[in-house]
Amino acid sequence: MPIRTTYIAQAPLEAVKELVTRVLADAGWQVRTEPTPPGTTQGTALVAERGKRLKTLLLASAAADDFHLCHRLTLTSERVSARAHSLLADQGADAPDPLEATRIDYPTNGASAITRGGVFGADLEMRTHDELSTKIAQALQEAGAVVSRP
Repeated sequence: MPIRTTYIAQAPLEAVKELVTRVLADAGWQVRTEPTPPGTTQGTALVAERGKRLKTLLLASAAADDFHLCHRLTLTSERVSARAHSLLADQGADAPDPLEATRIDYPTNGASAITRGGVFGADLEMRTHDELSTKIAQALQEAGAVVSRP
């Protein structure tokens, strides 16, 4: 089942990129940065991988903790509208100045994991996605960013 988690963090793209990279690395993921594909909104793609590909291909779900997963997050810079800025101020939130925000798109669908690990692979993919998206939101909030969902 496809899942797309999207957050808007009231913080500059570079600060969000650094924080998200740290969250993923602390969770044991290898993270690399790539430009977004041509024809898409300009931003940064964070590709996070963990596990062992060969072991996953040979053993499928028996790879257990070494099961290979790959997640791709896209970070894009956005401007916060003056209306949204005033709504944040009305709610008592410290709205950053200038009005800069970062959109974090974190999709997954489990299709690649299910082809390698069956139900185990799909379940692991979804559970991992849920855990990481929660950790990312918490880390952003702890760093003082206002985090919302569009």
